[in-house]
Amino acid sequence: MSDIWDEFQRSVDEWQEKDDIERLELFELLEEGFAFQETEPEASFVLFTKMRDEARRLNEGKWLLLAETYRLVALTCYVADYTRALPLAIDLMVRFNSSDGLTHPFRGVGLSNALLVYTCVDPFGYQDEIERGFAYVRKHISDELESTRFLIDEVQMYCLESMERWGEAYDIGVRSLSKVLQIEDRNWYGSSILNRLCPICHALGHSDELAGHAEYLSELAHQAEHLRRMEANAWLWLATVQRGRGDEREASRSFRRSVRILKSVERRDWICSDSMAAYHEANGDWKEAVAVRDREITALANRGMHHRVCQAHVERCRLLKKLGVLANSDLAAARVATSCVRSPEWFLNKLDRIERNGTA
Repeated sequence: MSDIWDEFQRSVDEWQEKDDIERLELFELLEEGFAFQETEPEASFVLFTKMRDEARRLNEGKWLLLAETYRLVALTCYVADYTRALPLAIDLMVRFNSSDGLTHPFRGVGLSNALLVYTCVDPFGYQDEIERGFAYVRKHISDELESTRFLIDEVQMYCLESMERWGEAYDIGVRSLSKVLQIEDRNWYGSSILNRLCPICHALGHSDELAGHAEYLSELAHQAEHLRRMEANAWLWLATVQRGRGDEREASRSFRRSVRILKSVERRDWICSDSMAAYHEANGDWKEAVAVRDREITALANRGMHHRVCQAHVERCRLLKKLGVLANSDLAAARVATSCVRSPEWFLNKLDRIERNGTA
């Protein structure tokens, strides 16, 4: 099986033989950028930007495009600033379809992250473009690059999950998981697929399967670098299942373990908001679940994640309805949030149903 890093590792080996300190700095900047992804995500973006600038100065075209790809990864997966990510995603889609980009090892990574941007901004408004994009990358990315295929699976699962197409997302996840467990680097890619399967199983009511996935995710993520947010998410989903079964002691233990992990991770107010809210809901603690959504909405302000913000407002209104304190101002704020997406009808219909009978 080919690996997307093979060509870059050969470059590093060659530079080491020649003692080319200037070019070796490109690799050092890349590793430094990875190191900060959970604790100081903005620092990762700065380091990848410096790597881009150095690659341009040294006329290292492949490393330049690699740096641009990781600048996008930093904005989408680390910083979560889709306002800045959108123009970069558009630029990379053009560059990966140029003569130099067509043969670049990270073409699939760049295009997949561009599709992630459109998903987080507005999956319904860009649905046609997103579906064409996934069809394109699946057709044109080599089957030898299995690691890229797993990334495409993960992003498409998230897209389907965002539109509540749970069955389709589940099918992709189960199929991908069966393949990822056969490869050597299963910790990283397996964690990513399991992290997407957990909320899908929760939505489908597959509690036993959710518990198994969450437990396995906690093991894999604990063994891999820079996956603390996924490990925290795993313990929260496990706590949710345990609380739902009435095992409050184990649920509390799993919850506390997740909180300890999250203390060292940036974006803690929203990266695990679904599992955190589900944990509180499992015990009927609607006020705490509302507080989770309040923190999420505040943390996502001005980040361009319009779809996610709308989802959080809808969930907040549903919880307030359960508490019997849903006010017109809450509904109005949620409806204002939907003005940022191209197709607000999906959310507006949910809000109407909540107002009438308390369910979305």
